[in-house]
Amino acid sequence: MQASDDGMETFPEAHKLLQMYIDSMLKAVRSWLSHNGKEVKRKILIKGAGDTPSLKDERIPTKEELKRIFLSSDKKVRVACVLVAHSGTRIEVLEAMTEGDSHAQTKDEAVH
Repeated sequence: MQASDDGMETFPEAHKLLQMYIDSMLKAVRSWLSHNGKEVKRKILIKGAGDTPSLKDERIPTKEELKRIFLSSDKKVRVACVLVAHSGTRIEVLEAMTEGDSHAQTKDEAVH
């Protein structure tokens, strides 16, 4: 919560959610209009709706950090971490494989 110049309290988190909500509603309206054969010619921009401040400081872990992660777990989790980190396997695929889902596919299997 922050105090504005006029003495009113503002909630930046709520403002951000409002921007995202408005953007989401615009997408739904555009989709509905498109489905009904109407074209929207004017572009409407919502300032800050696509910002991802939580990802601003993200970075790829160093080899040393990966080593610490891998060595801090048991063998099963270590294998899962290596697959996710180095092969691009999604966690959902690993979960399906451990649950015995025979329909779990890797990216390469889905293409062929």
